[in-house]
Formats: sequence, C-alpha cells, structure tokens
Amino acid sequence: MSGERAVHWTLVLVSLLVVGWIRTLPLSLGGLGEYAKRIVLVTHARQMAARLPAGTTPAQGERLVAAELRQWVKTNAAQFRTERDATEAKLRSELTYTGKDGARHVFLGGYDSYHWLRMARNYLRTGTTCDAIRDGRCIDTYANAPVGRVNIYARSLHIAAIVAVERLITFFRPGYPLASSSFLVPVIIGLLGVFPAFAIGRRLAGNLGGLSAAIVIGINPLFLKRSLSSDNDVWNVVLPLFLAWAAIEASLAERPRRQIGCAIAAGIVVGLHAATWSGWPMAYGVVLFAMAANLGVESARAVIAGYTNRASEPDRLRRAATVVAVFYMASAICVAIAGGQSYFAVPVILLRQAFGPHRAGAEALNLFPNVFSTVAELRKYNLTGIADFMSGQIPFFASWIGLLLLLIPRRGCQTRHYAILLVGNYVYWYLLTSNPGRFALLALLSLPIAAALLVDLVSAEPAADLGAGLLIGIWFLASLFLSYQGLRFVMLLAAPFGIAFGVAMGRLYQWLEGQVRRLNRPRAEQAIRPLVFATLAGVLILPARAGYETTLNYVPPINSGWWRTFTYLRRHSLPDSIVTAWWDYGYWTEYAAERRTTADGGSLATHIPYWIARVLAAPSDRQSAGLLRMLDCGSDSTPLPEGRKGAWGKLAAYGADPIRDEAIVSRLAQLDRAEADAYLAAQNFDPNARANILRSTHCDPPPAYLVLNTKLATLSGWWYMANWDFTREYIFRHERPLPEAKAVADMGARFGYTADKARALYKEANAVRTPLEKIRFLAPTLNDLNSRWFQCHASPDSSLVCDANLQVGKNYVVRQMIYRPDAPTESRLVVSKAGHDSTRLEMTPQLMVVAGRKRLDDVSFPSPGWPGLGVLVDLPNSRARLGSPALLRSTFARLFFLNGRYDPIFTNVSRQDGFAGERISTWKVNWRELRN
Repeated sequence: MSGERAVHWTLVLVSLLVVGWIRTLPLSLGGLGEYAKRIVLVTHARQMAARLPAGTTPAQGERLVAAELRQWVKTNAAQFRTERDATEAKLRSELTYTGKDGARHVFLGGYDSYHWLRMARNYLRTGTTCDAIRDGRCIDTYANAPVGRVNIYARSLHIAAIVAVERLITFFRPGYPLASSSFLVPVIIGLLGVFPAFAIGRRLAGNLGGLSAAIVIGINPLFLKRSLSSDNDVWNVVLPLFLAWAAIEASLAERPRRQIGCAIAAGIVVGLHAATWSGWPMAYGVVLFAMAANLGVESARAVIAGYTNRASEPDRLRRAATVVAVFYMASAICVAIAGGQSYFAVPVILLRQAFGPHRAGAEALNLFPNVFSTVAELRKYNLTGIADFMSGQIPFFASWIGLLLLLIPRRGCQTRHYAILLVGNYVYWYLLTSNPGRFALLALLSLPIAAALLVDLVSAEPAADLGAGLLIGIWFLASLFLSYQGLRFVMLLAAPFGIAFGVAMGRLYQWLEGQVRRLNRPRAEQAIRPLVFATLAGVLILPARAGYETTLNYVPPINSGWWRTFTYLRRHSLPDSIVTAWWDYGYWTEYAAERRTTADGGSLATHIPYWIARVLAAPSDRQSAGLLRMLDCGSDSTPLPEGRKGAWGKLAAYGADPIRDEAIVSRLAQLDRAEADAYLAAQNFDPNARANILRSTHCDPPPAYLVLNTKLATLSGWWYMANWDFTREYIFRHERPLPEAKAVADMGARFGYTADKARALYKEANAVRTPLEKIRFLAPTLNDLNSRWFQCHASPDSSLVCDANLQVGKNYVVRQMIYRPDAPTESRLVVSKAGHDSTRLEMTPQLMVVAGRKRLDDVSFPSPGWPGLGVLVDLPNSRARLGSPALLRSTFARLFFLNGRYDPIFTNVSRQDGFAGERISTWKVNWRELRN
C-alpha cells in the first residue's frame, strides 16, 4: 500500500472511531453522574431556602442559599458523594430495563422511533407492516382510533434495516431486545456516512478536507439529537451524502463508462431515499438542478468560445449532458420501483415544501389551530441560531468561504479571483452580523458565487471542480433556505455545511503546504507539513467536543414510569380499548401498551389534537368525557379521508361552516342522546342526518383511558389550542383583507355584531404585526400562569396562610395567599411591587377554587383587584397554587392536581413515578356514569 493511500485509510479509520465512539455513548448513560449531582444540590438548596427567615427578599435568599450550599458541600463531601451515587443509581434504574437476554438495556428514546419499532415488530410477527388491508391499502388500525389511517411508510428502508439488525443479532444472542437493535441502526448508518463525507471532502480539498467533512457531519450536535433515538432522520443526511458522492464522481469522471455508472448509482440512491422518506424530492431536486446548471454553464462556455475563437473542451459539455440524462432516467425507474411519489410531480412537490404553509388540513375554510406551530422540532430560528447548530458563527462563516473556493481554480489564481474572495469575505461577514431575512440572505450570499461563476466562464482555464462546486453550493443554499422553516430542516444543512467547511480547511492546508514547498528544503518540509496538518486538524476538537457533550447528556424521554403505565394498560385493558394521551405519547402507547390511540405523531395534520386539548381544558368532567366519546365513536381525522366518519366531517358534509360545526360538536358533547337529538332538530337537521351525526357522538363507545403526565402541567401547546377562538381566526383570515365598510357589514350579517364591535375587531386584526400579537388576537383569553404547590399553615385567627414569594409578570411578587374559611370572600393575596420588597399590598384574585374533601367550591370576588389570576386551595393537603381561572377549573387540574376526587366519571387506575420526579396518571372513563 502506498504512503498516500495508507494516510487516506488511516484518516478514514480515525473518522470512524470518533463518530462511532460518540454515537455509542448513550448506551452507557455517562452523563447521569452530573445529572444526579445537580438533583442533590437542588434538593438541599430547597431545604435551605425553606429555613430562610421571614422577610428575606428573593435576591437575598439566592445569595444566602448559594453560600450555605457551597459550605455544606465542603464540610459534607462524603455525604454528598453518597447521595449523588444513590441518586445516580436510582436514575439509572428509571432509564434502563432488563431484556429477555438477561442484560440491562437503555430505553430507546424519541417519540417517532416507536412507530418504526412497531412496524418492525409487525413485520417480524406477521411478515407485513400493515395491521389490516382495506381496498388494497395498508392500514394502521392503532392510529386515529377508531378509524385508523393509511400507513404511508408501509415499505421503508428504515424498517428493513431494523429487522435485518434484529435478525442478525438474535442469531448470535437470542433475546436481544428489538428496541436495542433499533438503536444500533442509526449508529451503523451514521458510520456508513463517514465514507461519502470523507470521499467528497478528499476529492475537493485533500485529506484534511475529507477528515474535516467526515467528523463535522458525523457528530453534528443537531444531527446527533435527531438521530440517536432511531427515527429515520439519519437516512436523510447519509443518503444525500451518497447521492452527492455519486453525482460528483459522475460530473468529474473522464471516461464515459464511469460517468454513466456513477449517474446510475446516483439514481439508485434516489430510489432508496424515496423508499425511506416522503421528503426525498429535496435532495433529488438539488442534484438534478445542479447537473442542469452545470450543463447550462458548459453550453454557455461553448458559445462564448465560438464567439471569441477560444479553444473549447467539447468533452466537458458532452459529459454534462450524459450525466444529467442518465441520472434523470435512472431516478425515474428507481423511484417507480420504490413506490415513491409521482416522479413527474416533483417540481410541484419541491415548491410546496419550500413555500407551502404547514397547516392542519388543506381545505379552503379550515379555522382549526395549526398544531405544527406547537411542535418543538418546527420552531423557527434566525441566522444566528442556525449558525449555532453548525458549530458556531466562525465555522459557519468558513463554510461560506469554502463555497467560493469550489468555484475558484486551485492553482493559477488571478487578481480577479482574489478580488472575489476579498469582497466575498466582507459580504459574508456582513450577512453573519446583520442577520437578514432568508430571501435577502440568499440573494446576497449568491452574489459572490455568481461572480465567481461568471469569471470562470470567461477564463481560459476553468475550475476543474465546477460541477461539484455547483452541486455543493446549490445544496447549501437550498438547505439554508429550508432551515428557516423549522429546526427539523436545519439538520438537512449539516451535510453541505460540513463539506463546505472541509473544503475551507483542506484548501487552507493545501495553500500552506504550497508555501512550505516554496522553501525548497525537503527536510524542513517533511517536519513542517505534518505539524501544519496536525495544527489545523486540532480545530476539529471543538465540534468533536460539542458532539461528545450532546451524547454524554443524552436522556431518553421514556422511562420505567411510562413503561409500567403501558404494562398496566396491556395487562388490564380489553384489546379494543382506546387510549387518549397527548399526541407525543401516541407511538409509545401503540408499541408498549399495544392498544389503539386517539392521536400520535401522525395526527398533527388533523383536527384531533385540538379536541384532545379541549378534553383537558373543559370546565366539567362531563364535557370532557363527552368529547372523548365523540372521538372514540368516529374521531375527527379531517382532512384525511377517514374524517368523513367523524361528527365534524358529517356536519361539514351537510353544509360546511367551521364556526357553526365546531360549536355544534362542543354543544353535543355536553348533552345526553335525547337532548342531543332535540338540539340537532332545532338546528334544522332531518331525522336521517341526526341519526347519522349521533352515531359519531353518542355511540356505545369501547373502553377508554386517559393518560396525563407532568409535562402537560407546563401548558406547552395544548393550552394554546384549547383557548383558540374560531371567530377571531375567521376575522383575521377573511375580514382583515377587506375594506373596512365591507368587513364591518359582513361581521354584522354573519355574527350579529354591532357596527362598533365589528369596527373595533377589524382595527385590532389589522394592527397585528408580529407572531406574538397574532397569538394574542386569536386567543385573547390565553393565560398560561401555572405555579407549583406552596405549603400552607394555620394562623392564630384560623386563616390558612400560604407563603409563596413568587414573581408573577414583571410588576408584582405574590408573598402570601390567605384563605379565610369563615369568610371566603375576605380571602386575600399579599403582594409587593417588583423591586420594592418592603411595600406590602392586599389584592383579591378573580377566582379562588377551594378543594375540600368532598366538594369543590368557587369563590368569586365582585371587584377583583387582579383580574385573570386564580388561586387553588387544597384544604386536605394544606397547600395552594396560582393559575389562570380557566386552568384551575379545567378537567386537567381536577384530575392531575387534585387526583380526581370529586367526579365518578374518571377513575384513577394507575399512578406511576418516572424519571426525576415525573408523574404519569391513568384514568378510566366510566361511560355508565356519563349516561346517568
């Protein structure tokens, strides 16, 4: 083996070791020691805070507790280590389980990963991923219960990989858990991604370019977070890398046979991607557009050569044409075999992905809240945030320079090339510091690239890597454009960023190597070149450390508490039961409990999450159970075809009016069947229509369970949807664009508003400028205040006094909550203005909910001093908490905060404690009580 090849494979091995080591760290849960340390410190800090003297301000208390805590750790080091070790052991037991092989295994993390896991289990059990076949379509009967939905990923490379790994491992180690096999899939695929990343980087910028690209891509923190849990995201980085590798080799190959072979290989990768992810057209479109652009550039070069009598290179034009034609046909054949989306509709699909809004449903008049806006992985970031996910602003800036370097000759640079680099540096640094919008960013980012391309067109010696440079540049710009749509799309930038960064690093080394060679001192060159290489390679320690910390601190969201909950459901519920949990936990339920669910991660495009939010927020258990019955009788999976079986879909079929239909469904949920029939008759529905609708609202439902957990108490997402105002959404979308006179008249005719009220709403809607202002307009009653419990004590005058010291908003700190059992309306809040701790004021909340042993009473204050603030007093447990009046009256509050001790409709059947104090409670719905 030659020395150069030995260096090459040594660096590949180093890349594999680094990526593999970091990707397998979660198997050891190495970060639990630090997590346990923080828990011990927080526990002691709270105990110390409880002993602070009365009147201590929050700032003083923080300083005193910090000082006392430091002293305690110094003087009680042995006790601290013992408590930390015991806490770590407890945490480890909550995050691991014993497999059938007798070994301990870490729970598989993620949410969507459990869908792939169940599909793999289905295949291993029955030879198909489908739960049922209807009209020749693969149906997932566990999802969107009771109607199910079409399984769009019935055939997936990810499922096949999980099955293959499981069969291979269990052949040698029987009893090895399927979940652990699934965890190994992204490890294996991530390692395979090292090869194309290294090959592309090395082809474009030498060995250091290959090493940098392989490591920076393989351990990108966001890529790790998105793929550690065995979701299919790992394929969406690795397959485009293989696609780009094959396309680049095709565009740079000298021999026609290699050009055709590589183009066919690229088409095969497109087919594999189509069999794995519905978003495959993005990577395919980038490559096809880059090939077409390369063909256009070579055609323009030939035309220019004809006019200037300059020698042309027909082989370049012929190669560009051959590659694009072969790739297009090969991709068409492979996508058809894979059963992907219509190949010839790809342009429309790409435009929809780039510019189409992610709304729940596509009907013309859909006023339901956009569930996708509450999904963390679709949170939007500006350029600074995107750069932070790509190792920081300096590496991101370097990657932009790498894009320019791809379009500039490696040797023989002229003054104009240096000018482009200089101007490009200034432009890119300005972009990085000014944080422009994505359209302005891409326009300015493209200017130096376009200038380099024009210079290359008129150069006598064009850049040898032009085709590859166009592909990487277009890939980078397209991914950056999509990154503005949400976090999950930022991950797609990891591969082109890593390659561009590798090009910058590799070209810098090649330039320095050239400077060393100019010394014309062979011995000095032999010593200096490895030193320069090692110095530049040392920069990779920073991204490696970021990836290491990401996997070291990995904690799976599912834990033993959740698993015990699902075990209870699997053992104690009937097979036809339907479990309702927030959509995040749907896939867990389907896999671990093996029961049908109301919603899962595939339900986000439907109305179902909105109705679940309404179930949790309903002011009475009877209304909550009525909404659950509506979902369990026919669901509301609109706009999917199965939505026709639900109450909302049936109402819409009799005349679509979303505001009316939502109000009718909400009203029906509160009525018994006779009352509901009379109500529908009053709405002018004929007997056949009434019977049809009532089959989806008042059927004899299957056994039902409601699962609640601590995370819901943070009110993230579901509370926003529960407070949604359909009328205001209609006004914002349909009345706001109209002239004021026409909008006011329409609101009067449609809603019965007075001219003054309609005019005020019209002006309020047109004053909206920011997303936050839009939220406040569409959900004006939204108040997400929800404190923790505060312990209370009896005072000499028999009042119940609860010390809080809780800052609410920017202006006030609630010091105490005082409840007067003999005169409830004289109950008070003792508050102070923020920053004025010595000043004490007495105020009344809007509502005080008093929870006794047998009944729940509301105490309303005629003239509340603090509108929008509520207090929940739990008398049996001598504690109180603050929250919005609507939250404290909700079914969620009664079940989760007060353990459902008042209403027989919901019966608690399981309560489990999970990781770090998480609580999961399961409630069975007593349909008989609802009918009484």
